[in-house]
Amino acid sequence: MVIITTSDYIQIIAAGIYAAALFYTVITFRRSKKLDQITQTNIIMSSWRDAEVELAKVQPGSEHDFSRKQWI
Repeated sequence: MVIITTSDYIQIIAAGIYAAALFYTVITFRRSKKLDQITQTNIIMSSWRDAEVELAKVQPGSEHDFSRKQWI
């Protein structure tokens, strides 16, 4: 028969607290990683729209081909 002392109970409780903290940290990290990806995607799409607006400002014609190529 195994006898569990008070210090054993304290270690078990501490291990449970550490496990819960680690789980919370992993979940929080995953959420922040997803939010960072969404933010980066929004920045890229905004820049893409800005480039399309600038490209639309360049008038059609062979004399403006160089201006168009720098945006493509």
